[in-house]
Amino acid sequence: MLTLANVSFNKKKQKILQNINYSFKENKIYGLLGPNGSGKTTLFKSILGVINYTGEIYKSSNKLGHLIDYPAFYANLTCLENLKLHANYIDVHYDDLEKYLSLVNLEDAKNKKFKNLSMGMKQRLGISKTLVGNSDIVLLDEPTNGLDPMGIMDIRNIILNEVKSKHRITIVSSHILKELTEFTDIYLFIKNGKIIAHLKNSDGYYGLLKIKSDDIYKDFNFSFEYSIIQTSKENYILGSYNDLVKLDKKVKKSNLEDIYLNIMNLDIEEVFLK
Repeated sequence: MLTLANVSFNKKKQKILQNINYSFKENKIYGLLGPNGSGKTTLFKSILGVINYTGEIYKSSNKLGHLIDYPAFYANLTCLENLKLHANYIDVHYDDLEKYLSLVNLEDAKNKKFKNLSMGMKQRLGISKTLVGNSDIVLLDEPTNGLDPMGIMDIRNIILNEVKSKHRITIVSSHILKELTEFTDIYLFIKNGKIIAHLKNSDGYYGLLKIKSDDIYKDFNFSFEYSIIQTSKENYILGSYNDLVKLDKKVKKSNLEDIYLNIMNLDIEEVFLK
């Protein structure tokens, strides 16, 4: 379990995170999607506890792996030596570290120095490090950034096939929608330090239903995941098209990219995530 309650962070009077409330569940991959500067990395640093945020963060486990910014390793140590050093740091046995290299297809590079790895291999080693100790929470901050198409495909497959686990919460951030679509279970849209919507990934279409008043929806529990979005002028329900069309047959059928662009262009005042 990972729960954020009223998490905020200010820097030089600038609001970087604003009252974030969310509960993450095991066996899910969450895609944290938002433009550069929207608060994605700061949110990860809050979960790690390396910045002085306000609010509360509840974690059922301290076994947390992360890859934030550039993979941090010693240039003159090999892949295996770097993992051993990390295992010592987090106080776990390292008899089976080669297993973690194998998960990211680096078993043949175990004796290769970090400085001699390609960018894609460095990213894969970074993901391998997040799994050492069988982490219960994994945070990956823009893990495909700077990679070529083949490297991006490798990282996607590793996240879907090796990182996702029944006991694990995985959160992957990106500012590019297509980087998340292959493996994400739940999308979280972040803008100006606020989680402004969540949406279940599906093979179908989505809908943004305009409503006259949100009052009749606030306390009503639909059988699907949805977001109530309030702006200064209008209110909306965001969810699956197949679910929303049951409420109003006039709802427009939209793909994920259209929904994302529409949401990001709204002047949002308040959000209720259901």
